[in-house]
Amino acid sequence: MQKLIILFAAIVLVSGCVDGFSAASFAFSDEEKSCDELISDMHSDIIDAIENNEITTAKRVIDGDTLVLEDDTKIRLIGIDTKERSEESYKEASSSLAELTLGKKLYLTEDITDKDKYGRSLRYIFTEDTFVNAEQVRRGWAKSYRYEPDTYYSDLFDCLETEAKQNGISVWT
Repeated sequence: MQKLIILFAAIVLVSGCVDGFSAASFAFSDEEKSCDELISDMHSDIIDAIENNEITTAKRVIDGDTLVLEDDTKIRLIGIDTKERSEESYKEASSSLAELTLGKKLYLTEDITDKDKYGRSLRYIFTEDTFVNAEQVRRGWAKSYRYEPDTYYSDLFDCLETEAKQNGISVWT
């Protein structure tokens, strides 16, 4: 039953990301792929990420790309960057992350690096129906940011950023 729920969540996640992507495309492995194709290619990866993860809850949000878990672990969302405290749209990005994570079961998965230079755990965050890192970019509050070597979903984030800019909703110009 749990695998069925996870599969449903992944389908909802992927179908939610597909809307509006048909016109966007980007470079991926020496060939041009649309966002639809990239998301389709990642379908099984996303299911695996949800099935093989840490499960936890958030206590509070620090900013649009950082939060604190119930056990006081600081989490930095991999592959995205949001405005800092002194910058315009900081509050909106933070509120968006709070809406996406607080009071929800969070599924955390790593890329290559466990922690950044500030000691924060680097993770991709999923809920039952949302890939949080990607949703922050899709909403226009975050930009894609490649933190080598942690770039597994960078092509997806790049595509979502392009789409947000094309739709005039990105705070990044």
